[in-house]
Amino acid sequence: MAYEAADPAVDKHEYHYRVKQFVQACRSCRVAYISSDGIFDGDKGLYTEKDQCHPVTPYGYNLQFFEERVRELCADYCIIRPSYLYGYAGGELDHRLTRVRAGLLSGESFEFFDDMFKSPLNVNQAAEIISLITCSEFQDTMNVAGKRMSICQFYREAMRVLGVPCERLHPTHKPANSRLPRDTSLDTHMMEGLGMLPLTINESLARYAPRSVEEA
Repeated sequence: MAYEAADPAVDKHEYHYRVKQFVQACRSCRVAYISSDGIFDGDKGLYTEKDQCHPVTPYGYNLQFFEERVRELCADYCIIRPSYLYGYAGGELDHRLTRVRAGLLSGESFEFFDDMFKSPLNVNQAAEIISLITCSEFQDTMNVAGKRMSICQFYREAMRVLGVPCERLHPTHKPANSRLPRDTSLDTHMMEGLGMLPLTINESLARYAPRSVEEA
């Protein structure tokens, strides 16, 4: 639930009330809750499913509250934590890669953190894995993510696959006073142990690229 209160002082109570109402209404069903790596503080990286949650943003606090209510109120549930989703959906490239690709091709320069880490996974593969977990008998929490890499490395690899020159894509460091979590990468041993191996950026953008009418 990607929700942040416009006025935390007023909306926090309302959010908690409605989440509890919603989860209680689903108690007789199997509940699959899609959380995210935002539930961690980013101090450690490669978080496992058993690591203690310690959010540092309003978004992360909301994720934690929802996860706790699902565990508290539901007998049959799975909690799935993706990381940094990207790729084609509905024939369109995601807005982040679209923006950078268009900018580089028009002569813009970009800077991305090389000391901030995520676990990018193609949104199509994520959807397939989430569907498998949801329709299985798995009852617990599972990370659904790719390999750990910096934000800068992610954009460089994606642009190379898309055939875009990267000379104007530069690494930079996260400001010391930034509140952004440094490393929310996820450990995926559980997912991979079930035979679900994350595709590389090269593999996934090629596999899920829109096909032309002639190819279809």
